[in-house]
Amino acid sequence: MTTANGPSARQGHKTYTNVQGWYSLGVLVQQGQRLSATLLSDLNLLQHYFSDKHTLLTTLYHRCRESSSDESHLPCTLALFAWHWHSLQEHIPATVKLVSALAVVIATVSFFKLVPAILRQRSALGRQTSTASPSETDRPSERPLEQQVS
Repeated sequence: MTTANGPSARQGHKTYTNVQGWYSLGVLVQQGQRLSATLLSDLNLLQHYFSDKHTLLTTLYHRCRESSSDESHLPCTLALFAWHWHSLQEHIPATVKLVSALAVVIATVSFFKLVPAILRQRSALGRQTSTASPSETDRPSERPLEQQVS
């Protein structure tokens, strides 16, 4: 099927004839244009009518790449990569906030788990050294003579 504005698609096959059409549709969607349900139906993309922009653009650029033309592979791949990069940059502030919040939680939990354990270990070590008197040390010169012999 060929439309006036776009590429043709064959249902059930992976033959997409008009590479420039797929690319141009991707650019239009990227610029904020909404594709009609009729056009998406003709292109076997009606399931993407209510999808988000990311899903539709990814599908359009994938179809552009999967066309039979070897010359179209690089531009379509670059457009797909640029779109992924753009969408990643849009989500970075939220991702950074999430990772920062997780890091603070992990640091706080670690601090409150490790510090008491370290303090308990130090206090136990301190009690052991304070209960040991100098007469109980293992210096043979301070022991009575009968204990040194046996």
